[in-house]
Amino acid sequence: MLRNNKNWLLAVVLIILGVVFMLVIFHTDKNKSQSINLPSCGDKKEIFSFSPIDLNAVERVTPQGEFGPSGGHVFPVKHVYFLDKDSPKTYSMDINRPKVEMHAPADMWITHIQKYWDKNRGDEYYVHFSPCKEISGGFFHMSDISPKLKSEFEKHKEDKKDIQDRGIVTFESINSFVNIKVNADELIGYASVKSTQMFDFNLIDTRVPELNFINKERFAKHRAFDLLHEVCPYDYFTPEIKSSLYSKISGYFDSNKKRTKEPFCGEYMQDIPNTAQGIWFRKGTANGEQGKENIIEREILHLALAHEAYDPQMPVLSAGSLEGLEPILYYIEPKTDGLINRDWKDITSDGNIYCYDLIFNDNNLTPVGKSIIIQMPTSATLKIEIINSPCGNGPWSFTNKVTEFER
Repeated sequence: MLRNNKNWLLAVVLIILGVVFMLVIFHTDKNKSQSINLPSCGDKKEIFSFSPIDLNAVERVTPQGEFGPSGGHVFPVKHVYFLDKDSPKTYSMDINRPKVEMHAPADMWITHIQKYWDKNRGDEYYVHFSPCKEISGGFFHMSDISPKLKSEFEKHKEDKKDIQDRGIVTFESINSFVNIKVNADELIGYASVKSTQMFDFNLIDTRVPELNFINKERFAKHRAFDLLHEVCPYDYFTPEIKSSLYSKISGYFDSNKKRTKEPFCGEYMQDIPNTAQGIWFRKGTANGEQGKENIIEREILHLALAHEAYDPQMPVLSAGSLEGLEPILYYIEPKTDGLINRDWKDITSDGNIYCYDLIFNDNNLTPVGKSIIIQMPTSATLKIEIINSPCGNGPWSFTNKVTEFER
């Protein structure tokens, strides 16, 4: 009898410990992410049957592959922008547009809400969603969220603030991992009243092949996005909405600027192996810089030798922290031979030093009066230096002001 009592007590203790353990696990997982049993997307491509915003209020939308080095977007931008007629023609935070409603474009689940703050815009919300298992996305720079979303945000928000230092802009945010079912066309919030754009829109589809970045491992380290499966959001709407969105694709600042070559939604991944074209990372930042993790998010440190979002034949240089250069987008008038102004895809580890005369990104393509010299010592390394004069005839050589990059 005593042995049976001991066994019974031991069983009770084990059950209690098991319950406590499960409660701890549940609590931990709930704080990080709520488990949602999403339906599969199957092979369906038309996911969205409603526009997230009244398209009559939208003057233009952008392709993927825009640049904004002065705002921390050194790399071709993965997401697209929605802008209205009140969006300024230059970067500005001096905006006060009226609230415009945003609605769910499909039946979907809100999985993560971030409340952001920065000194220019004040409070804004980033709303992450999934309409089905393989597809996820986000609306960013929302000025407010619906009462339904805000109630759940408050219930599940984390205590600590997250600081994102992008070098030029520093954000404070609070995360709330949620499980909110919303119906197609249901109110989810309001577009930005302070940002140049009404909102950003990114979309991820894990059914498509991974993008062929040269060093995929770096892109897999991003804490918030699957950068290897970013897609054009417009392609996932029903034909009528998709057609309307494509008709509105034009310049971030200039509605008359159109992309005339396929893919019309632009190109986010532009790496070409064994050439200078694509994204370059400052040497020594593979495992973080100055103790900071997620180095992929600090684009200001790095470099993009790519092509403009609207004219894919126009080489551009995007950098956030090269000594002697303002963090803006610079154009290059490409040549097909010689060592001056060659397209990035023509540059290989051939031992040559190449020179580029920089041009301002304005309607007149005004010369900057400065140039850069670059060389690829190997297929995975690059040297670059600023020269405070045009290229001239060369030859050129590096000094102790050279900056080194790697893939």
